[in-house]
Amino acid sequence: VAIFALWQAYDDPRYHGADPAVHEMRAYVSEQAAPSDVILLSSPTYVPHFMNYYKGEATWYSLPWAPGERYSPEQQPVVAEGSVEALAGEEAVYANALFSQHGTFYHGRPIWLVMDLGPDLPWAPRPVERYFSLHNYPVTAIDFNPYARLVQYLPYHAPGEAAPAHETGATFGGTMRLAGYDITVSGEGRGWADVGPGDQLGLSLVWEAAAPVGADYTVAVHIIGPDGLPVLQQDRAPAGGFAPTSTWQPGERLRDNYGFILPEGLPPGGYQVWVVVYSWPSLERLPVTGPGGEPLGDHVVLGRFEVR
Repeated sequence: VAIFALWQAYDDPRYHGADPAVHEMRAYVSEQAAPSDVILLSSPTYVPHFMNYYKGEATWYSLPWAPGERYSPEQQPVVAEGSVEALAGEEAVYANALFSQHGTFYHGRPIWLVMDLGPDLPWAPRPVERYFSLHNYPVTAIDFNPYARLVQYLPYHAPGEAAPAHETGATFGGTMRLAGYDITVSGEGRGWADVGPGDQLGLSLVWEAAAPVGADYTVAVHIIGPDGLPVLQQDRAPAGGFAPTSTWQPGERLRDNYGFILPEGLPPGGYQVWVVVYSWPSLERLPVTGPGGEPLGDHVVLGRFEVR
């Protein structure tokens, strides 16, 4: 009877037992998430799967169906227009506050968002992921298939619409101006002198278009080690992929958040954090000019820190 019941659960599409991508995603987060991490399912889609298969130590929770989401090409959202908060739903907004810094269930550990829709589905607006990417710092995003996506976030809130604390004034390609940035280090520090091995580093870039960009570029943030090679990096479209540069409007400011978890065993030496903008697939970098129009090469050094 037990074997028959398990076979039925495996065969039942509600449990996604026959979907190797969902098994791979669940196994990955089970292995990677520490006991005090938070696993948040963006909808009830994978609740039966996690109830039957998840054996990890981190606690998982599920959000209800997002009012602004389309769960199939034919389905129209309950809420078609409005703010990202309205589209994601009040439960998603509340969960974000609950598990982020200063929230009741904040433990200083990352938040893992399990998505049942990914960027390869152009009809899916993904308002829950968009909300988290606007308000927190994405660390990694892995697509196991178009319907199984895992995004890791630092549990710290980005500054939002506030003016950046650090100004840069560098311009990429004559149109993309990096007005400035904000930095948070493990939710406490606010400067490069606070950065060290094992820290969670959140960077929030502030962009504005001086003119229509006219193309989709990739923004890359690289942490360069003492040997001149990248230690960590993120390469993607801005705002977690939700704000392609071809959609930017002149004069409009945009927050673009990046999260990094620095390894405990970083070798001693000087580190730099670069911002690069390039075309895909040519990998050709846009030239950078300073506030006075002076050439700065093909990248901006956002900051430096020392590991002793």
